Amino acid sequence: MIASGCIEKPELVNLSTVQEPGIAENDTSVKVAIASVISPKESIGYYEGMIQYISKKIRWNLLR
Repeated sequence: MIASGCIEKPELVNLSTVQEPGIAENDTSVKVAIASVISPKESIGYYEGMIQYISKKIRWNLLR
Protein backbone atom coordinates (compact mmCIF):
# COMPACT_ATOMS: atom_id res chain seq x y z
CA MET A 1 0.00 0.00 0.00
CA ILE A 2 1.29 3.45 -0.92
CA ALA A 3 0.19 6.49 1.03
CA SER A 4 0.73 10.04 -0.08
CA GLY A 5 0.32 13.28 1.79
CA CYS A 6 -2.25 15.90 1.01
CA ILE A 7 -0.28 18.19 -1.22
CA GLU A 8 -2.05 20.89 -3.16
CA LYS A 9 -0.84 21.54 -6.66
CA PRO A 10 0.82 24.94 -6.93
CA GLU A 11 -0.99 27.55 -8.99
CA LEU A 12 0.53 27.88 -12.44
CA VAL A 13 1.96 31.25 -13.42
CA ASN A 14 1.27 32.55 -16.90
CA LEU A 15 4.58 34.06 -18.02
CA SER A 16 3.14 35.34 -21.29
CA THR A 17 1.14 38.01 -19.43
CA VAL A 18 3.04 41.28 -19.08
CA GLN A 19 2.00 43.67 -16.35
CA GLU A 20 3.63 47.02 -15.80
CA PRO A 21 4.35 47.83 -12.14
CA GLY A 22 2.34 50.58 -10.55
CA ILE A 23 4.35 53.78 -10.14
CA ALA A 24 3.34 56.33 -7.56
CA GLU A 25 3.23 59.94 -8.71
CA ASN A 26 6.49 61.79 -7.98
CA ASP A 27 8.23 58.55 -6.97
CA THR A 28 11.92 59.11 -7.59
CA SER A 29 13.10 55.90 -5.97
CA VAL A 30 15.17 53.31 -7.80
CA LYS A 31 14.42 49.70 -7.03
CA VAL A 32 16.92 46.90 -7.64
CA ALA A 33 15.78 43.28 -7.67
CA ILE A 34 18.19 40.43 -7.17
CA ALA A 35 17.38 36.94 -8.38
CA SER A 36 19.23 34.66 -6.03
CA VAL A 37 20.61 31.56 -7.70
CA ILE A 38 22.99 30.77 -4.89
CA SER A 39 21.91 31.83 -1.44
CA PRO A 40 20.57 35.30 -0.59
CA LYS A 41 23.54 35.92 1.68
CA GLU A 42 26.09 35.03 -1.01
CA SER A 43 24.18 36.85 -3.76
CA ILE A 44 24.25 40.17 -1.93
CA GLY A 45 28.04 39.94 -1.92
CA TYR A 46 28.07 39.68 -5.71
CA TYR A 47 25.62 42.53 -6.25
CA GLU A 48 26.75 44.91 -3.50
CA GLY A 49 29.35 46.59 -5.75
CA MET A 50 26.81 47.18 -8.50
CA ILE A 51 24.27 48.59 -6.04
CA GLN A 52 26.90 50.93 -4.56
CA TYR A 53 27.88 52.10 -8.07
CA ILE A 54 24.26 52.85 -9.00
CA SER A 55 23.78 54.67 -5.71
CA LYS A 56 26.85 56.87 -6.25
CA LYS A 57 25.81 57.70 -9.83
CA ILE A 58 22.31 58.67 -8.75
CA ARG A 59 23.62 60.89 -5.94
CA TRP A 60 26.13 62.51 -8.30
CA ASN A 61 23.43 63.25 -10.88
CA LEU A 62 21.15 64.73 -8.21
CA LEU A 63 23.88 67.10 -7.02
CA ARG A 64 24.60 68.46 -10.51
